[in-house]
Amino acid sequence: QRIYWRLRGYNKGSYTYTLGGVIAQHWRTPKHWRRLDREAIRDLAPYEGRRIIYVPLQTEPEASVSLLTPEHSYQLTTLSEISLASPADAIVVAKEHIWQMGRRSDGFYEAIRDMPNVVLGHPMMDSLDLIRRSDLVCTITSSAGHEAAALGIPVVYFCKYGYIHGLDHVHACTGLSNIEVIREALAPVSEAEREKRRRDGAKYFQAIEAYCLNLDDMEIHGREKEPQQDELDRLIKHLLKTFPAGFNGTAQGKALAGEIAG
Repeated sequence: QRIYWRLRGYNKGSYTYTLGGVIAQHWRTPKHWRRLDREAIRDLAPYEGRRIIYVPLQTEPEASVSLLTPEHSYQLTTLSEISLASPADAIVVAKEHIWQMGRRSDGFYEAIRDMPNVVLGHPMMDSLDLIRRSDLVCTITSSAGHEAAALGIPVVYFCKYGYIHGLDHVHACTGLSNIEVIREALAPVSEAEREKRRRDGAKYFQAIEAYCLNLDDMEIHGREKEPQQDELDRLIKHLLKTFPAGFNGTAQGKALAGEIAG
C-alpha cells in the first residue's frame, strides 16, 4: 500500500510514517504483546491494601497531547514525576493503550519497570473497573479522567483546558511545578464529601449527555461526502443549547443563530 501511494505521488505516501517505520512497527507489535503478557498486571489482587493511582497511557502522536499539553508530550517524564510525588503506600498503575502497541521503544517499558512504585497495566485490563477501584486517576487528556470525574473519583488533570475543571474533585496540574497536588487529591475526606463527589459527578454526566453531541452516526472519521442540512441542523441545535438561558431569544442570540445557520 505504501509503495502504491509513493508511485501514485500521494502526499500521504511522503509526509506520514516512513515505510521502514511501518514495517518495524509490525515487527515490534507481537514482540511487545509477548512482553506485556509476561510483565504487565491484569488485576489488582497483589496490591490489596495499597492506594491505587491509575495513569492511562495515551496514543502518540496525538493532537490532544502534543498540541493541548505540549509540556506533557513526553509521557514517560510525567509518569516519572507522578511516581516521585506519590505517597509511599500508593502503587501507580500505568495501563498501556491498545492502539499504541508496537509504537514505543523497548526502553519505554524498561524505564517503567525500573520505577519502584509503578507497575505496567495490560492493555486488556478493564479500564472502567480499574477506575472504580482507584483512589486517584492522573491523566493528561484521556477520557478516563472524565469517566473518573463522573463516578466521583478524584482526578489530577494535566491539561489546563476543558469543562472538567468545574468539578471540585478535579485538580489541575498544568505543569510539574505543582505536582504536589497529587497528595492533596489523595487526602482523606468525610463520607459526606464522598457523597458530594458522587452527586457532582452524576450531574456532570447528565450535563454531558444534555449538551454534547454523539457524532458516531455522522461518519466523521474518513468522511468524504459534504455535510447534509439535517446534520448541520443537529450541530447548530446543540451549539445553541450551550448559550445562557434566555440568550437565544435576544436580538443578539437570534442574529448569532442566523449567522451560524448561514
